[in-house]
Amino acid sequence: MLLNQILSIINLTLALLTLFIVLWFGWRQRHTGVGGGWRLLVFALVLFVIGQTASLVADQHPGSPIVQVGAAVSVLYMGVFLAALYRLFEDVVNAQQDSLNQAQEIIHLQNESVQRAQEAETLIQIAENLISSLELETVMQELCRRTRELLSADSVSVRLPRPTRDGFRFAVDFASALKERPARLDPHIDRLAWRVLQTNRPALIPDAHNHPMFGPDSPPWMGALALYPLADEADAIGVLTAVFGKPRTLTPREKRIMKALANYAAIAVHNAYLYEQIEQQASLDGLTLLANRHVFNHVIQDAITEARQEREFVSLVLCDMDNLKNINDRYGHAAGDAALIKAAETLRSLTQEYPRATLARFGGDEFAILLPDMGPQESEILAQEVKNRLAALPIQVEGKSITACMSVGWASLRGAECTLSTLLQVADERMYAAKHRHHEEQEALKGSAPQTRA
Repeated sequence: MLLNQILSIINLTLALLTLFIVLWFGWRQRHTGVGGGWRLLVFALVLFVIGQTASLVADQHPGSPIVQVGAAVSVLYMGVFLAALYRLFEDVVNAQQDSLNQAQEIIHLQNESVQRAQEAETLIQIAENLISSLELETVMQELCRRTRELLSADSVSVRLPRPTRDGFRFAVDFASALKERPARLDPHIDRLAWRVLQTNRPALIPDAHNHPMFGPDSPPWMGALALYPLADEADAIGVLTAVFGKPRTLTPREKRIMKALANYAAIAVHNAYLYEQIEQQASLDGLTLLANRHVFNHVIQDAITEARQEREFVSLVLCDMDNLKNINDRYGHAAGDAALIKAAETLRSLTQEYPRATLARFGGDEFAILLPDMGPQESEILAQEVKNRLAALPIQVEGKSITACMSVGWASLRGAECTLSTLLQVADERMYAAKHRHHEEQEALKGSAPQTRA
């Protein structure tokens, strides 16, 4: 009897100590959350303490109803204890699963970080290649090639709008598959590109055949499209277009890459435009927009070198505006500028049918036309046509019609006899002979007819 009491007291003490430890642990973990298994374990220990207390009372009072209460509490304790063990095991398994998920998430983030680092390195390399070139065509071809590689696109093109008298049109279009499959430039894509250009927002079409703008009649090679604007500050200066042979949706990574490439391309295109403007300013006459004397000298020297090697003809036509000084003195320099511009437009229209012709403003009132591969007879005919068109060139200034008179000379030489100095000398002699004849005609008309020329 005494031994049973001692054992009961020891069990009660251990149970209270265990309950205290469990409660202390739960208090320590109150901020991170305590699982249901720990709560059941606390409840089971409380039942165990109640059962041991009931056992001590039963030993003092045999036959008391407390004996049945102790037995019932003991049975309940065993059930709750087993449930607590199950929940604790479940909590451990869940904790391990959470740890595994967290580890997998960390690995995924690390892989994504590595992938993004590689992606950033690739994009930086592409950006350096794009921005390092000032040739527009080189920039666009590089952009199309790398975009096609990174997105596995069927074809990639860049559309750049150029102003015209009727508005805007896509005058420049570079495509990676253009030579093999020229049909890849579709008018439906142009209309969509205009929308992207005007809204400065991308357009993604995962299934072109079911899109209202394209429909089932769209070409079989057009499965999906992605169009991104080349944004220069607030405005779009072009559109990067990727065409896929089958319907598909761009992944977030592909969208990120295409947007970055479009932004890099916008910088490169802007730089190329600036370079083009500077180059034009350096090579063109600011008033007439014809080639200037510096450029013309290089072109004619190359043509002469080629002619001497191939033993072919090179022809030169020189035109001089005889009365430019009189126009400036009488009507002002604005009238003189208008006369020069009108003459340049007339000469440009006359030389359009000669693809190798180079037209330049040779001096203050002189123009020059270089005609490689053209013989003496054709050169003389062209010079006469130029003379006829420019002989009485009407100019409208402030509602008045004035006339600019032109003298024309030409030269056509071949092989070893063809030198720059000889070409200029022969053309100059003929031009000044024509000027002299015109002067004599004017002198003969003085006193017999009213002056009609400035």
